[in-house]
Amino acid sequence: MNIRLSSFLLIAGLALLFLMPEAVSESGGPDSFGYTFKDSNETDGPTYNWIDVSSNGTTFNLTGDSSSGPYDIGFDFFFYGLWYNQWWLGGDNGYITFGGGVSNSWTPHSLPTAQFGDRATIAPFWNDLRSCTGDNSTLSYKNFGNDDNQSL
Repeated sequence: MNIRLSSFLLIAGLALLFLMPEAVSESGGPDSFGYTFKDSNETDGPTYNWIDVSSNGTTFNLTGDSSSGPYDIGFDFFFYGLWYNQWWLGGDNGYITFGGGVSNSWTPHSLPTAQFGDRATIAPFWNDLRSCTGDNSTLSYKNFGNDDNQSL
């Protein structure tokens, strides 16, 4: 390999290293509201119990990047200092918002981000989850629990 090519590759590699977004954290917090997070792959991380509700929940097609809603949560939900009882789907982009919809946000950024404005957001799968060619993707949800312990 000649010196010019080696030098170019070294400079390009260093530029990419410094221009890449910060690494994804596996745990963090607490933030100013006391919330923390921990990845399920971390030591003492949460154990998820995914429940398939595609056959007995509410199901709708993911039709693109536009938001849809509001959808009723089915109970009052306290999140970052405010109470919510409805949510909006961020299209097929892996997030939900409270207090209004946000469309066309398929590119994930480090959180917090101005991309969602003042909308409270939960973005566990923030990415463009389906191809734009129409793959018939769906989302299903269901309310569980009683007055003292409810989930969506």
